[in-house]
Amino acid sequence: MFSTDKAPKWLAVPLAAAILLLLLCGWNVSGGEADSLGGGLLAASRAELAAVALKEYEQNGNIKGGGETYWSYWNKGVEAWCVDFVYYCGDQIGLVGQDKPLGPYTAACTTAWSQLKAQGAYLFRVGEDTPRAGDLIFWYSTSGGCAASLENYAHLAHVGIVADYEEKKLTTVEGNTGGFGSANNYVAMKTYTDLYGQSWPGAAIFGFARIQTSANGLADWVKAFEGFSKYPFWDYSQYSVGYGTACPADRLDEYRRYGIPESDAEELLEQALLSAVNAVDSYAASAQLTLTTAQRDALASLTYNIGSDWMTSNSYAGFRSALTVSTDEQTVIQAFANLSHAGGKVLPGLVDRRICEAWLYLHGQYITSSADTGYTYVISGDTVTVERSTP
Repeated sequence: MFSTDKAPKWLAVPLAAAILLLLLCGWNVSGGEADSLGGGLLAASRAELAAVALKEYEQNGNIKGGGETYWSYWNKGVEAWCVDFVYYCGDQIGLVGQDKPLGPYTAACTTAWSQLKAQGAYLFRVGEDTPRAGDLIFWYSTSGGCAASLENYAHLAHVGIVADYEEKKLTTVEGNTGGFGSANNYVAMKTYTDLYGQSWPGAAIFGFARIQTSANGLADWVKAFEGFSKYPFWDYSQYSVGYGTACPADRLDEYRRYGIPESDAEELLEQALLSAVNAVDSYAASAQLTLTTAQRDALASLTYNIGSDWMTSNSYAGFRSALTVSTDEQTVIQAFANLSHAGGKVLPGLVDRRICEAWLYLHGQYITSSADTGYTYVISGDTVTVERSTP
């Protein structure tokens, strides 16, 4: 593997200008809690995590012995601080803590990987997916044996933050790059062109972790259910376009003729999800209901799909009761599945989605197939019955 500290061509402009561009795009790199959609759905994103790392590199990059900023932030003494650096960056945007995407602070790579898995991060090996800005990248010690699977992470040795992946070049920002105890420890930007070999003697890339946040996890998850439609189509009660959002009336003719650009579709999705999560937050406050991020995402997906009538209408009283009263898994899943009608019919695709939303609400797992839950369903007329398919 080839590694260099030289900035890639996409960073030919000064880093300060790049960070300013991120700020102008709506990302806040100044820190602060990010637990509500209005102030945090767009902020607590993977893109911002990359922006924070870039900001740290601009300010502290290549300063020998520069790790004190990061280990002292966690009230720790001198230590191998690559994980300290990642969690420092995450804490500036509210990603660190119990039930947060990165989990509570840890100084150990193995614990960080375990927590990311528990928090529902998307974990993948080299070649299984394309790295994105804000993904975490982990290395393992090759002297500890072959890392045969994502479950075999006992020999993790280093972690960094992906800044970009372009033209088969992976750019990262990493802390503690000089090795533990070395005077050369510093925040560095590195570029790798061979992801399969050794990054440096004795270390190779183990895999990537893509954190799930309300900004990215929910949008990506909803996209998986909705699919993409370039041209508007009649969707029972409205013209929909892109990722299932209502087509703006003043753009209907334009999109019919030319189709909607994906950038426009993502903006419409973002706006609609913003409204959905705000509505869920308001409902939770009025109902004195404490929601985890996963539960809020599940209800936001539901709201995005069917609207907000379920929050107030007497017709949905049974569903609301299941959210707050029932502790039985199948009862909650059935309550979600009952909301699978469109055009007066039960649609199998909606039943599948409702079961996945229920699973997210109950277990915090962002799955996209009801087959992964151990439940199946039977549709009879305008009713659907959820059944447990495995013991």
